[in-house]
Amino acid sequence: MPSPRVTPTKLSIHRNDRAVTPMAFVQAIVTAYQQRGLDPAQALAQAQIPPARVAEPTARITAAQMETFSGAAMQELDDEALGWFSRALPWGSYGMLARASLSAPTLGVALKRWCRHHGLLTPDVTLAVHTCGDVASIALTEHR
Repeated sequence: MPSPRVTPTKLSIHRNDRAVTPMAFVQAIVTAYQQRGLDPAQALAQAQIPPARVAEPTARITAAQMETFSGAAMQELDDEALGWFSRALPWGSYGMLARASLSAPTLGVALKRWCRHHGLLTPDVTLAVHTCGDVASIALTEHR
């Protein structure tokens, strides 16, 4: 079954939608395209990110632009990890984790399921939930 595709939309930049996301995040995703020999031009265009701005280290984009760009890239690359793990996480991997957690009786159980099941997708990181009183945190341990 083919992956659903993001349909191009015109982003509207509102006064409250400030450009605060560092261009380094876009550069990392562009690297994933390059590693696969693919062109990020379509995803950049959907997010209204001029290709020349990608090389500007102090440039920023809005949250809406980042969401549009990363969503398009995840589908085009068929990798929800965007090249950050040793193997691609095919489109739908994180949706599967979410569905596995939906029936949890508590948020704590849902988070523990998410972390445990994430290990089935990649050995590159371990996620673990830690609680101390009313505070919970998720620890990420890198293995590569």
